[in-house]
Formats: sequence, C-alpha cells, structure tokens
Amino acid sequence: MSADLLLKALQLLQKNKLGPATALVRKQLHLTPGDFNAHHLLGVLMLKQQRYAESINALSRALELPCLLYTSPSPRDLSTSR
Repeated sequence: MSADLLLKALQLLQKNKLGPATALVRKQLHLTPGDFNAHHLLGVLMLKQQRYAESINALSRALELPCLLYTSPSPRDLSTSR
C-alpha cells in the first residue's frame, strides 16, 4: 500500500470513519491484490465493524502472502566481521 494511501486510511480509522477507510483500502486491494499492509488494515477495519468472518478472511490472506526477509551479517559473526 502506498505510504500516502496508508496514512490517509489510518487517519480515517483514527477519526472512526470506518466506511471511507474501508473503501480506500478496498480500492488499493483492487489495484494491488497482493498488498500485505492493505490486507492487514482491512482485517483491522472489519474487526472494528464486528464483521468477524471478513476480518479473519483478510488477515488470513495477509498471512498467506510471501514475505522476504532481509538479513545482513551480524557484528557478532566474527567470520564476516572486519
């Protein structure tokens, strides 16, 4: 989810404007269906609206998305330290 859309959706959520926040997140998911942040935020929005099945569905989709883990050598790893 783009930073601007995420910020706007979070601001709407903070103001308890759940309908417009949900619409914004759904629009983002239509554009990028594999967006982890959008699925996660949609799950939270559905939970706040007591739409539990939809919340579980959105959060489950977020968990199913692939995640890249970036690592760098640890300073404690003497074999790669200078």
